[in-house]
Amino acid sequence: MKHCLSLLLLALLMGSPATGQETRTPIFGWKSITTEHFEVIFPPGAEEQAQRAAASLEAIYEPLHIDSRRGRRLPVVLSSDGAMSNGYATPMPRHSTFYLNPGADWDDLNHTLNWVDMLAIHEYRHITQFLHANRGIPRVLGWLVGPVAAGATYSLVLPPWYFEGDAVLMETALTEGGRGRRPAFDVDLRALTAERGVLSYDHYVSGSLKRPMPDHYRFGYHMVSYGREHYGERVWLETTQRAAAWSPLPFVFPLSLRKTTGHALRGFSAQMMHTRAAQWEEQRQKTFVTEAQDLVRPPSDGKALFTRSPLLQPDGSVLAFQEGRAIAPRIVRIHPDGRTEVLAKTGFRLTTRISAAEGLIVWDEIEFDPLRSSQSHSVIRIRRPDGSVGNLTETGALFSPSLSPDGRRVAAVQKTPENTPALVLLDTNSGEEIWRMDYPVHHWLRTPSWARDGGSIVVAHLHDHE
Repeated sequence: MKHCLSLLLLALLMGSPATGQETRTPIFGWKSITTEHFEVIFPPGAEEQAQRAAASLEAIYEPLHIDSRRGRRLPVVLSSDGAMSNGYATPMPRHSTFYLNPGADWDDLNHTLNWVDMLAIHEYRHITQFLHANRGIPRVLGWLVGPVAAGATYSLVLPPWYFEGDAVLMETALTEGGRGRRPAFDVDLRALTAERGVLSYDHYVSGSLKRPMPDHYRFGYHMVSYGREHYGERVWLETTQRAAAWSPLPFVFPLSLRKTTGHALRGFSAQMMHTRAAQWEEQRQKTFVTEAQDLVRPPSDGKALFTRSPLLQPDGSVLAFQEGRAIAPRIVRIHPDGRTEVLAKTGFRLTTRISAAEGLIVWDEIEFDPLRSSQSHSVIRIRRPDGSVGNLTETGALFSPSLSPDGRRVAAVQKTPENTPALVLLDTNSGEEIWRMDYPVHHWLRTPSWARDGGSIVVAHLHDHE
């Protein structure tokens, strides 16, 4: 019996979700701000972001709690030594980390909210989810073994789409922004539904090699929001409370959902998607769609392939960034006859944008420090007319490069060591900086683009007041 218990605990530890542990740059002089419910830990140069984080966290402390439970003071670490744009929360050990770089492209995270405010809402909602789920069997295991066993136990039962969908719903409901208000957030799900109709629950949660499927953020947002719309705001509180208490017994989440709503999990998913499909079709019928011609046809093998940032060339070909499950990320030229020519393969990217002029192509890539997992750089890569590919910059945090029409300069957004944004111009031959404009803290720049005559640059500029 003793050996069986040891094997069970080992399995729980091995099956637990990633805890977000990482090796940080050994900066001396870390500081902290202690409030009633949080301890915000930050490196030198991040004082203003730390004050903002502390104020935001205290403001949303009560609205984000699911039930009457309250935890001890939460450590929140601000990370400024990398180019990553993200955040996470974990119960193992209980803390949260905010990466202070908001990125520089219009991706899923970069909407109009203040970056620190959005992280505070989204990540602290996860902390309250963990606190709410720590009951029954997981709580007993937590007393016996520690928080790793408790977190691993309820994570085996509560689906990822619940955690992320509920957090996205909160960031949308409690602000004037949020991903739920962005049409681009669920565009893939809408397109899939218009083309294929309503699929099974297993399709949505397991994915597909043949077609692009929504991730658990998008599917989860609609599952959670639909549940609250039709069964009241307590539907997920009651469902997760019962399911978590009996973790890790099988089928407890579907059984709990049936008790709360009267529908099995797959039936609930189908009901939600049929409702959303009807709403989206009604919207589509009222929307005037400009006539267009397909330049790139879907792949003949049926495998999911995403073609991003298309650039029409004078010869009728299209330069684009492509990614998919069957290929390595790459930059291609699609000829008028449909033939695809691979020009360069890329590494890990936070954006999908490319820029081209005078035979040059530039894009940004993330390069990681081999010794410190928290340290990363966003460098600009360049493909020259002779086909050679190399780095235009070697270190730093430069994003969203845009070539001037004559191909002599590159405009890019930079995150400075002081955690403020700047618009910079680089020479395409040497990579040296030839001009810059700095902006204050809590300002964000997006997608610089050149005027056709090369005499000016247009850039999206966001800050708290506009």
